[in-house]
Amino acid sequence: MASLYFDQFHTRRLQVAAPLEGTNQWLWSHPKYTAWEAERSSLLWIQGKPGSGKSVLAKAIVERLKQHTETSREFPNSGTSQGIQVANASHVADWFYSGRSGRTGQSHNSFIRSILYQLLEHDAEIFRFCRVFYRAGSWSLKRLRSAFKAVVQSGIPILCVVDALDESLYRQFKSPDSGDSSDGEYWHRPNHLTWLRSLINPQNRARTKIIILSRPAADIEEAMEGVFHIVMQQANGPDI
Repeated sequence: MASLYFDQFHTRRLQVAAPLEGTNQWLWSHPKYTAWEAERSSLLWIQGKPGSGKSVLAKAIVERLKQHTETSREFPNSGTSQGIQVANASHVADWFYSGRSGRTGQSHNSFIRSILYQLLEHDAEIFRFCRVFYRAGSWSLKRLRSAFKAVVQSGIPILCVVDALDESLYRQFKSPDSGDSSDGEYWHRPNHLTWLRSLINPQNRARTKIIILSRPAADIEEAMEGVFHIVMQQANGPDI
């Protein structure tokens, strides 16, 4: 597990202001959120213009999911009140991309390493799904993807919040000695988004729910076509 850890692990999330009391309540009853919540495996894209409060909302989502997860673990027979059903027995993990944090804050490697590390912190038994990739060598993006996919396909319930996807690297160089061999010299963000969507597959055992928050960007909009989608400025009137 230590090999996945890196500096700036939660730097950006810690910099985000805590949500004001009573704000962001609009999301929990939004039809697209409740539809995402009801699915076994699903993806929700929350789009917002600069300064619309996306990162504060992302932090609020993480805190709510963790709170409900802890509640369901302490009181497993507490019923299915709003929010509990989505978090019941789930592992919650998050990553906040940040253009201000340099390559580490923008890298897709950092995103997957952070998520895997958090999952293993929650449950060390998950390592059995990653062991073969850990033994294969350094954590290249290709190996990280394979490890995370193996965890997802195991059927372990996962709730993942990803903020500021638009601040991620649009293209990422493939290390020639790390096993990242495929067409071209770079991983492009659309390729990463296609891979991310492939995890949400009702045909396999996946019980993974992902929320992505970002500014509008052409490649993200194209990749997110067909997923649950909320435009913040059309929905968060009560907070303005």
